[in-house]
Amino acid sequence: MKEFEDRFSELQADMVSICMEYAKDRADKVYIYASCEVTNIGASNINTK
Repeated sequence: MKEFEDRFSELQADMVSICMEYAKDRADKVYIYASCEVTNIGASNINTK
């Protein structure tokens, strides 16, 4: 189980980093939504100041 948690934390940190890069570090909060279903994989983010 520890391997899953470590990998998930790495992916989460990467997603936040990408969102902050997209927002040019002007966001105070980052909301990330990710979904993985049988026929669809999607993600979106909202950056707020």
